[in-house]
Amino acid sequence: MRRKMMTQEGGSKSLEDTANLLGKNKRSLINLHRRGRLIAWRNGEVLHFPMWQFLRKRPLRGLDKVLAKLSAPNVLDEWGMIGFFLLSHGLLGERRPVDLLRKNKLKPVLKAAEAYGS
Repeated sequence: MRRKMMTQEGGSKSLEDTANLLGKNKRSLINLHRRGRLIAWRNGEVLHFPMWQFLRKRPLRGLDKVLAKLSAPNVLDEWGMIGFFLLSHGLLGERRPVDLLRKNKLKPVLKAAEAYGS
């Protein structure tokens, strides 16, 4: 399942490649990740950022709010959070949170995140 999540929706890129793609410096991305505003997973010492969380070289609108809901109970690791965004949910009419965020439908995703993390 992790291997599938690593390659879905444009795959992922290393910290350096993500910084180049977005026109940001690496420290900025590290800080956003540490503050829970972006998702990244580690392969050894290398951070990888899933590309589905970006739209037009910016994080999806509302992503930070959803990540805050998912991390509040401290029960999900990065793979649990990635799975939340990429899997369809009954609370969302079998739609995926990432698809709803792309359509600026934040409110139902926040409700699903509250239920998912508890």
